[in-house]
Amino acid sequence: MIWQKRVGVDRRIKLEWLEYTASLVLAGNSKKDVVAALHDRLKDTLAGGGSSGRGCRQKTITALVRVWMNPPSNLSQFRDSGLELLGRIPASEHLTVHW
Repeated sequence: MIWQKRVGVDRRIKLEWLEYTASLVLAGNSKKDVVAALHDRLKDTLAGGGSSGRGCRQKTITALVRVWMNPPSNLSQFRDSGLELLGRIPASEHLTVHW
């Protein structure tokens, strides 16, 4: 499948959103709790779906969850290593890990 050969996201993702998502995962939150927290955090920043279906906010949350909570199985070791690094390196070096 094509999606398994690509690495990256198809929208603008702010570093602070990646940091927040990773911190939620590192704190041991469930996927349901992470998604709920992200909806709350992004509700004033990104449009929701409304009657039109999945909006910008939901698509952004899906991308964030795929990075730090539910990556493709062949990338889960990268996620695990990244989370471990985020827990021990200075915040000034986090951008490299998120990238």
